[in-house]
Amino acid sequence: MAHRGTPGHRLPGNTLAGILRDLDRRSRATIRRTGRPAASKESEESTPATPPPSALTRSARPTAAVITTDEHGRARWEFPCLFAAPPVLTALPAGTGVLTAVLEELNEAGATVRVWRPAVDGRSPTPAVDVHVHCTATAVSA
Repeated sequence: MAHRGTPGHRLPGNTLAGILRDLDRRSRATIRRTGRPAASKESEESTPATPPPSALTRSARPTAAVITTDEHGRARWEFPCLFAAPPVLTALPAGTGVLTAVLEELNEAGATVRVWRPAVDGRSPTPAVDVHVHCTATAVSA
């Protein structure tokens, strides 16, 4: 910090001296400053304490889960909360080799994902059994 009588304080128009002087004053303050303005009674009265009941059953936050496929390669996920509209869903199958996840059904309450292994030697793709699928559902913003 600059001390009184140093060249930084003596030069007129020195912007650094003004900044240092202001910092020095703020560091000496005995009152703790939070940086937030005091809330007025008007703003407290205008905001409700709890959200309306319809908002409590809806989810605006992303939810995630790991689901496992059955003998047909399907995995069903029931969302923990309802969404206002069908959410954006990401599904990432975790296993050895190349796997493809396909969304079969999606609504506000849940989703069904099917996982396939690629075709080998001209055969058709086969369902992937007992594969973990990492899923994330995110609400669509209006």
